[in-house]
Amino acid sequence: MNEAIELLELGFRPIPLHKGSKKSRVEWKEFQTRTPTEEQVLKWWEETPEANIGIVTGNGTVVVDADSPEAVAWIEAHLPRTPWRVKTVRGFHYYYRSTESVPSVKNKDLKIDLQSTGCYVVAPPSVHENGTVYRWDRDGGTESWDLSDLPVLTLSDVLRVQKGLEKGKAFSGSIFDLRDVALPMNHPITEPVEPGGRNNAAASIVGQLIHQGLKAHEIRSRVFEWNASNPEPLDDVELSKVVSSIVGTHERKTGEMIVRPMASDVGAVRIASKGSGEEVSTFKAMRPPGILGEVFDYYQASAPHPNELLATQAALALGSVVLGRRYTTTERNFASLYLVSIAKSTTGKEHGRTVINAILNASGTGDLMSGSGYTSPGAVYSELKERPNHIAVIDEFGKYLEATQATGNSQLKEAVTVLVEAFGVLHSSLRPKSYSEMSGQAREKVVIDRPAITLLGLTTPNQFYDALGSGDVETGVLGRLLVIESKSPRRKRQKIRVDVTPPGRVIAWVKEARDDGGMHEVGELTSPDMAPEPVVVGFDEEAERVIDQFEDEVLRRQDELEAKRLDVLLGRSVELAMRISLILALSVDVRRPLITGDLARWAVSYVRQAAESLVSSVSSRMNESGYASLRGRVLEAVLAAGPRGLTEYEVGRALKSIEPRRRGEILRDLRESREIDFVRMDGSGRPREAWVALEDVG
Repeated sequence: MNEAIELLELGFRPIPLHKGSKKSRVEWKEFQTRTPTEEQVLKWWEETPEANIGIVTGNGTVVVDADSPEAVAWIEAHLPRTPWRVKTVRGFHYYYRSTESVPSVKNKDLKIDLQSTGCYVVAPPSVHENGTVYRWDRDGGTESWDLSDLPVLTLSDVLRVQKGLEKGKAFSGSIFDLRDVALPMNHPITEPVEPGGRNNAAASIVGQLIHQGLKAHEIRSRVFEWNASNPEPLDDVELSKVVSSIVGTHERKTGEMIVRPMASDVGAVRIASKGSGEEVSTFKAMRPPGILGEVFDYYQASAPHPNELLATQAALALGSVVLGRRYTTTERNFASLYLVSIAKSTTGKEHGRTVINAILNASGTGDLMSGSGYTSPGAVYSELKERPNHIAVIDEFGKYLEATQATGNSQLKEAVTVLVEAFGVLHSSLRPKSYSEMSGQAREKVVIDRPAITLLGLTTPNQFYDALGSGDVETGVLGRLLVIESKSPRRKRQKIRVDVTPPGRVIAWVKEARDDGGMHEVGELTSPDMAPEPVVVGFDEEAERVIDQFEDEVLRRQDELEAKRLDVLLGRSVELAMRISLILALSVDVRRPLITGDLARWAVSYVRQAAESLVSSVSSRMNESGYASLRGRVLEAVLAAGPRGLTEYEVGRALKSIEPRRRGEILRDLRESREIDFVRMDGSGRPREAWVALEDVG
């Protein structure tokens, strides 16, 4: 009786069943449209205390009945994870909510019944006729529970159940991870394998799936699904080695590329080779794999001005902040990124903020959203103390950069210096500069353990490139930015439906990614000096090879660009690729992440194209402005002066054709790049202060 009352209080519609039976003791169909009263429920179980309990489905409650181990495996792989499950005689009941009219469907091949309108299911602690007791298998054990905890099952999910594995059929659409792909009927192996035969069985599966025409990510998904059914599953890394080995052998023998980035998502790019004189072509957008692909889709559906490049940047920014501080690779790469999206005015750059804000708020993690920039180094530390993991979306980022170079704005410039430092200490701690305590003023010592800042800068091309000085190049500020420039023309806005809301799967992913084993509530911020122990994500053998090859490529390219002093633009390319690889691995599978060759290729391709595009644009802009030429003239004049150098007055006379503000910018640039310095030279007479080439400083 108590259990039936508890179900009623939760919002279910309990009905009495005969003892040890699934047959109802009452006319139950009226409870499809109304909930029984507490008096009715009490009366039913007072009359028959040992009655089983049924729950009428429909009207917001959906239960998926998996009646075999194969059915359980399929549901675990293809439907949203639900925290409420019931262990039955041969499988599980999976509980969901519905916000639309969801029909009851049955898949006889899979032995799956989706119970909605016009059905009821047996609930715990009912007893089956064979003596088996139905038991709850709930996430969170015996803690309080609420219907709002249940994920929403959509009509698209119903279609998956109904059509998922029928012969000649396939399903597609929104995905929770890469396992949600078109699956052919003929399973190569369905039975678990004991230790001793797992490697051979995995190799056999891979071979058969290759001949069925599946792509690499589909092959890996199927093999990992099979591996989970083994009494003792193979280690993920070991299993990936088997996949890579068989696929690689097939490629070498046939010349057919199986392992590659998803062709529909990746545009071709032409990279300039040494001495070729070619410019990099504009690349197409790359829809991220996994759940971030749904963020990309949501951006496009909800944007007044859809833009694939900006959608990709927004998706990566969301992944960066959600995964910040909590996940790392075996190479100590964390997820934090500094991204800049460049597009013409009135083309919808600001929609990225809207998308990220909507998803974070809907998932209860809105506190990850910070302000629109930092005015001083103290502001950076204060924000990190309050939010050690956060995202700052900065409008008019070009003007923000320009302001850091303005005379008298040392605080803003120092703020950028702190951001540069924070980018490189994600695995360690960030500490403010030490100050003299002679004044007697007490200063709070702030230590930020594993700071996790995600930046998303939004700007126009002219605003961004006009703000750049060579100092931004030389000091490595630009090398830390993942800059994407959209060439899309202005278009008429698309009409947006008012009901476009963040996808439920994305919200579920954010919540699961932010879950740290119950140490904190979802969305609660951790202490700046007590970061959670990060989950370590590994690279498979092929991914390591992809990253190594990219590093060789970057080193060669830096040698080519050194004469133009643009080599530093590529200095962080490998690091950025590994960070994005980490984000993609968790986007694909937040429960069992692994960086595969496919994901590493996606990340490398994206970073490569962004870096080469930036090199091309910066080189072109600097040549157009004559900056490189002016810089050379200033350096040549200082070098020619020898050890005596040039005083400020002498610099003005020698280079009077260069506008004073520009001249000052170049001198600061040369000083920051450690080519010249302003030094005091004591002698027999009045001390001389002059600009001197560092090679002439004794």
